Amino acid sequence: MNLAVSRLGINSNSLAFVKQQNDTFDKLVSVFEDKHLLIPAEFIESFGTLRFVDLFPVLAGIFSHGGVLLIDEFDTSLHPMVVMNIINIFHDDTINKNHAQLIFNTQNPIF
Repeated sequence: MNLAVSRLGINSNSLAFVKQQNDTFDKLVSVFEDKHLLIPAEFIESFGTLRFVDLFPVLAGIFSHGGVLLIDEFDTSLHPMVVMNIINIFHDDTINKNHAQLIFNTQNPIF
C-alpha cells in the first residue's frame, strides 16, 4: 500500500495497520520510524490519503479479478493528479490485464 501511495503521487508518511487488543478492526497509523512513534492516521493524514487507503483494497481486487467498479463522487478528497493516475491505470493493459472498468461520476469537468 505504501508503494502504491507514493507511485500515485500521494505525499504521506509510511502507513501501517496495528492490531489493538480489544478492537475488532486493525487501526491505521502513520509510522515515524526515526522516532519510534505511531500516530493514529486520522490525526495526521489528509482526507485524500485516508480515502485512498479505503479505496486501495477495492482497486487491488478489481485489477486482480476484473469487473466493473462503480464509484459515486470518485474525486472527493483526492488530488486531481491522483485521480488521473488511477484512471490511467485502468487504461494501461500491462497493469489492467483483466480488463477492469471504472464508472464514476464527478462534478469536476477535468475528468
